[in-house]
Amino acid sequence: MKAVRSLIIVVLFLAGIICMSLSSQAATMQIRSDGISITKDQAENYVLTIESQRSKLEVRSYQEELTWDELLAGSGIKRGDSVKIKLKADGQTITKSVTAGYSEDSGNTSSRKTVQPRMSNSSSSTSSSSSSYSGWSKTGENYWTYHNPDGSLVYGWSKYKGQWYYLDPNYGGQMAYNGWLQIDGKWYCFAPSGYMYANTWIRFKSGGKYYYYYLKSDGSMAHDEWVGEFYVNSKGEWIGDPQQK
Repeated sequence: MKAVRSLIIVVLFLAGIICMSLSSQAATMQIRSDGISITKDQAENYVLTIESQRSKLEVRSYQEELTWDELLAGSGIKRGDSVKIKLKADGQTITKSVTAGYSEDSGNTSSRKTVQPRMSNSSSSTSSSSSSYSGWSKTGENYWTYHNPDGSLVYGWSKYKGQWYYLDPNYGGQMAYNGWLQIDGKWYCFAPSGYMYANTWIRFKSGGKYYYYYLKSDGSMAHDEWVGEFYVNSKGEWIGDPQQK
């Protein structure tokens, strides 16, 4: 009788362990344009590592939501850098290669290229707010900044001769040009000379195939919607059959 009771206790103990294992959830990591979202089951802190070619940072925390601003502040990693993000939690490791400051699924099309590489803030310090002149200033091979009349740098959106330009604050106010850039969750495309495309279709060729995108009146890329008789999908691509929703 005692042996039977002991066997029942062992069986119940094992069943409890199995139930706990089944009820636990695997850790997840979602990378968005505003930050990183983490879910995990165990109470211990997780370890999050973000590494670029120029720098590496490690975060030990229990927070489920981390913004890019707090993650990148003082890290040496800039928005737009290619990074490898590694999460260690609940006895497992999740690794993703993304662009810092952007969602993991944004811009991953075969035809959309990001804007031309620019220098980091530290490299562009020669064109700082101490400049004694206003207007456009060229730094390096093809890095442009724009100065106010008092010599201070202009950051963000700026209209010049009827065209909109973006002076990226993450790169010392350098002008974005010749490609795509995600700003506040929306995609914009810039001409080789730097002005923002708007109210127009643009075409890119990749792998022998043409991709069409539409830039709306505010310059943002249309997606998941009809543009006239043409439907563009979640990546902004015209899918080629305007009769099907």
